[in-house]
Amino acid sequence: SHKDPESPMRVVELFVRYPMDFEAPQGRSSVVPLRTTGARIASLEDLLAMKRTAGREKDLADVQALEEIERRRKNASA
Repeated sequence: SHKDPESPMRVVELFVRYPMDFEAPQGRSSVVPLRTTGARIASLEDLLAMKRTAGREKDLADVQALEEIERRRKNASA
């Protein structure tokens, strides 16, 4: 990950090789308006898959947290 020192919220992830197909996840993503532009947001399913593929400790911790959020949402709507 590379952060823009002038804009810490701007982070760019670079891949040496394609870890997965990007066309299918793009079709499941949504665009959220941000001031004068939009940000493409991955679906929860695809975000979890990307984090599992990355396999870093921080990504695996995120997977656990996101799965817990999803369980709570499902229980709240049941």
